[in-house]
Amino acid sequence: MKKLSFFILALMLFSPSLWAAAGFNDIRGYIDGSSYYACDDTLDAATDYSDSVWVVGAQWILFEAECDTITTSEVFRIEGSVDGSHWTNVSGDKTFTLEGTWGISFDQAVLYRYYRAYWVSETGATNGTVVGRWRVGGRVNANR
Repeated sequence: MKKLSFFILALMLFSPSLWAAAGFNDIRGYIDGSSYYACDDTLDAATDYSDSVWVVGAQWILFEAECDTITTSEVFRIEGSVDGSHWTNVSGDKTFTLEGTWGISFDQAVLYRYYRAYWVSETGATNGTVVGRWRVGGRVNANR
C-alpha cells in the first residue's frame, strides 16, 4: 500500500497535466522561447487575479499587461508561492498611469514555483480591462 501511495504522489508531482487540472498552467516550455503564455481570462477590476502559472528552471519571470483604459492609475504586482496556497508579494507594487502595454518582472524566479499577477487597486471613475501574458527566461538547472 505504501508503494502505491508513493507512486501516486510521484505521478502527481511530475505530471504537468495534473498540475494544469489543479488550476496551475505549466509554462516551463516557454523558457527562453520567443513565445509567451497568454492568460485565459482578462482582469476586469481591481482585486482580480490572473491565471496562476507553474514554472521551475527559469531565472526570471515577466507579466506583460495590455490595458485599454486607465482612468488615473492602476497598481499591480507579481505574487509568488512555494505551495500554490500561500502567496507573497515578490515584485513590489507597481503603479501604471498610461494606457498600452507595460510589464512587471521578477528576476529571482528560481525562489518560487507558482506565480500570479494581482491587480491591487485602481483610482478613477471607470474600470479598465487588462489582458495579461507571461514570459519566462534564463534557463537554470532547478531540480525542485
